[in-house]
Amino acid sequence: MNSFLVLKAYDSYIEANLMLSFLTEQGIHCHLKDENTVLADPLLSNAIGGIKLMVLQNELDAANALLVEFEKK
Repeated sequence: MNSFLVLKAYDSYIEANLMLSFLTEQGIHCHLKDENTVLADPLLSNAIGGIKLMVLQNELDAANALLVEFEKK
C-alpha cells in the first residue's frame, strides 16, 4: 500500500495552495492536511504543525526536487 507523507508544512494558506496547485499540474498526487483547522482557528497552526502538504510516498523524491526548483525562482 502506498501512503502519503509530509513533504512540507506551511503557516500560510496561500503558499500551501500555490504549491499544491504547482505539484498537481506536474502530475504529483498530493493534498493538504489540517488546512481547514488552520483556516478556522489560525492560533492552532503552531500547535498542530501548520498546513501539511502530503505527497504519495513513491512520488516524494520527485515532488521534493520540483519544490526545490520552484523555490529557486
